[in-house]
Amino acid sequence: MLFNNVPAGLPLCPHQSLRTISPQGDRWNVYAFRPEEETAGAPSRHGKGPRILLNTHIDTVPPFYPASVDRKEGVIRGRGACDTKSILAAQLLAAQRLVKAGKAHDLGLLYVVSEETDHSGMKRANALGLRPQYLIVGEPTESKMIRSQKGILKLKLLSQGVSCHSGYPELGKSAIDPLIDALHELKHAHWPQSEELGATTLNIGLLRGGHAANALAAEAEATLMFRVISPPEQILETVQATVGERAGVKVITANNPLKLGTLSGYQTDVASFNTDIAYFDLYEPGAKAFLIGPGSILDAHSDHELIHIPELQRAAGYYEELLLRLLQSSSSIASAGQAEGEEEVEEGKVCKKESTAA
Repeated sequence: MLFNNVPAGLPLCPHQSLRTISPQGDRWNVYAFRPEEETAGAPSRHGKGPRILLNTHIDTVPPFYPASVDRKEGVIRGRGACDTKSILAAQLLAAQRLVKAGKAHDLGLLYVVSEETDHSGMKRANALGLRPQYLIVGEPTESKMIRSQKGILKLKLLSQGVSCHSGYPELGKSAIDPLIDALHELKHAHWPQSEELGATTLNIGLLRGGHAANALAAEAEATLMFRVISPPEQILETVQATVGERAGVKVITANNPLKLGTLSGYQTDVASFNTDIAYFDLYEPGAKAFLIGPGSILDAHSDHELIHIPELQRAAGYYEELLLRLLQSSSSIASAGQAEGEEEVEEGKVCKKESTAA
């Protein structure tokens, strides 16, 4: 057996388990690791779990498109082809190669649900108490290692009015009118920019309000998504000041832009999309998250989602190579100990970080 696969809803150790709930019913994360008898020679981590976690999400966005393989063009099509079923397969192949080589004792697999919605899978995974040195997250990045990722601010604007016959508007108050004015001002506001991540962007994704064309709307709401290059609290302050008394502001979720780990030998890029990384607790000193995977985010969430088979095959190879490099690095950390300093992967190289302990 490749890994000691433990159903996420069953105990993983005497006091921990994983389970996530969605409105559609029970949904399950999967955490897999090597049996203790096979890792007896590995340095003890005192209950922190494996030093390296391979991760991606196992949910997809709707609607469903069936899978098909076009060997002539060398592509796999269908929902999840690049986001992220194929990535999961490449990671499993890389892990299997390490198992066969006897080098997987410090490797774990963490596959989560609900990344495409509320990130509840990754949030719940924190209950495991894992403290990896390195988290490798698979998303379609065109096989480039992402050095920075935008954050998000997702919120609702809620407007209240008084319904009445539209022939006598003086008797009521439209909830839609002030909401439209506020949205117009937000769309034309000046938002922060950076040389690395570009502009803060705003998408008005959902609008709801009213019940008839011949009646003033009693309620209206808009759901907004900001892709942020600065702390979301700053954007929220601007939103609240711009909207004023015209609508209530309800935050749905938010996270900061992130700087991620890189290694030499890989092309790097930045990501305007969000991932689960912001929701995983990387508590270990010097811990790093890496974001890399085959396929293009431009094909994800579309009716033409696909992955090129040669790139998918290469992905298994670079995941294996990445794991071996980080396992070697983490072994150095374990043998050096905190008193002598620790090694840290940063800006494409392994450098020495001296301990500041007295």
